[in-house]
Amino acid sequence: MTSDPDAMPELTLSDAAAVMGCSVRQVRYLIKQGKLPAVKRGGMWWLHRDKLPRTEGQLSAQVQKAEELKQSVHASLGPHLQGPAKSKFGVSTLRAFVVGQEILLACRALPVPVPEATESFTKSLVSIGQGCHRFHPRDKSHAYKLAREEGARTVVLLHLANESATKALAARIEEDFLPAVSGLIRRTDRETGAP
Repeated sequence: MTSDPDAMPELTLSDAAAVMGCSVRQVRYLIKQGKLPAVKRGGMWWLHRDKLPRTEGQLSAQVQKAEELKQSVHASLGPHLQGPAKSKFGVSTLRAFVVGQEILLACRALPVPVPEATESFTKSLVSIGQGCHRFHPRDKSHAYKLAREEGARTVVLLHLANESATKALAARIEEDFLPAVSGLIRRTDRETGAP
């Protein structure tokens, strides 16, 4: 009655027999025994495809077919379905933050404490962390610019302390930290199309 029994969710007796690989008489017998659920409508028996018993070979073929479909989908749409690669992205992977942490530890260990510089540099690192987790590139860029301003403020405060250790730390901020933060700003500005 139907042209393709594989495409139909509900099957006639003959379609069910074809899918099961047995005769119509055997399907009727299984229905009468209560081993195969079926519904009679308009004088015809109807069976739902999902309720048909499967042989081991059919189950194996079904699993293999599902696996082939899965591989086909992943081959054609893989990167789009899987989302971004799991790159362990976070604040601790940003060069500016890693360098900044080392500098903050050195700032706290200065022989002559400069609390304002330590506080300013801490704000700079917090801004990097906030920028890293902002969604919109514009907001990221703004947070990174605040980090750069606080970093520059720290440089001035360390120079004003006028000690050799504070000047060396200020030079490290200017040579390592500020360029790394500027790189973050350039990258996010490119994403927004900002000049």
